[in-house]
Amino acid sequence: MSNEEQNGNVAKPMLAEVISREEYLNALELIDKYHRQNETVVEKTTLQKSIRDTEYGSFVFCKYVNGQNQKCLTKGKSYEIIGFDFHWKNKELKTDFYIIDDNGKRKRQPVNTVQFSAV
Repeated sequence: MSNEEQNGNVAKPMLAEVISREEYLNALELIDKYHRQNETVVEKTTLQKSIRDTEYGSFVFCKYVNGQNQKCLTKGKSYEIIGFDFHWKNKELKTDFYIIDDNGKRKRQPVNTVQFSAV
């Protein structure tokens, strides 16, 4: 007599649950929908460009306007990038982009700003 039998822990063979063909096909359809949903999410996220990936003539979208820019920028408006500036700050290379604001003046913004997003 084995230890398992002495302790009452006799392993019982597991019987596989039988499912119908209809249940199987429904499960496959559900899995397919899941994969298509994930593909759509990935496609949408890869469409969002970084301002770092833009070039002259590209547009940025103003997502919000902070206090100092309320008189010269409009939330929801797109602005054309007219130039870039590369400079060193604290031993780190920084990149800025230039747009023309609502008052017709050249305005500099860092490429990592959350105020704008690439279109």
